[in-house]
Amino acid sequence: MNTTYAGIFSYFSPEYGEYFDLAVKVEADDRYEAREKLWLELEKRPEQHFSDQPAKDIRLCGVNWQGSRIDMQDYFDAMAESCKTEINRMNNVDIPNERKRTPPNEEQMAYKKGELSGEWSQLHLVDCIARDLYQAHGIIPPSIHTELYYAQKMTDDLYRQKEYDLVGELDQRMWNASQWGDEKRLIQDLFREQYIYFKGNYHGMEKHFARDGCFPVHTDTEYTPEQAQAYALRMEMGGMS
Repeated sequence: MNTTYAGIFSYFSPEYGEYFDLAVKVEADDRYEAREKLWLELEKRPEQHFSDQPAKDIRLCGVNWQGSRIDMQDYFDAMAESCKTEINRMNNVDIPNERKRTPPNEEQMAYKKGELSGEWSQLHLVDCIARDLYQAHGIIPPSIHTELYYAQKMTDDLYRQKEYDLVGELDQRMWNASQWGDEKRLIQDLFREQYIYFKGNYHGMEKHFARDGCFPVHTDTEYTPEQAQAYALRMEMGGMS
């Protein structure tokens, strides 16, 4: 059964010189299908979502939905994703905008950082409640459940590249993290820092977070109203042929 998913995107507006956020909604079978459909929806109708203004540094902060009260994994996952989305939105929009103020408003920056800390605390609380009530029933840490799905895709890609040692290490980290081990933090670090530290080396994973990667978070494509006009013209010419 399809569920409504809301993707929260952030972007920089050259016209206003600030970062903004916007919400895009799609119907999808699950959060994983929703992520791709959200990108496609934004790319299909950028003039609608960007109000026909230029946009660059476009990022997907997160995917939100109403969790099912009869599926505790989904219920807690939805709460965790809401926290992570807001953390990314604040890091992508609110805090960069505050840093650009001249002169800087230290009081407002401290307030924003306090809000950010609050979201991290809330995310930790969601994990704690899920663990205390449902660990014995096999629940996976909500804060990294989505990440574990995409980490497996990254592992598959590393295997195709014959990075067997790294595959083994990431597999072990994923398993331990899913069992509430300390590796949960390492999975969070991978998705925050976009690299893996292994045997004294940093292994960059940035390509997996690009628009054509397995966990699309950002795109280098910049939107301009002229692109929308050219797209509409192509559609019109195609319809006439």
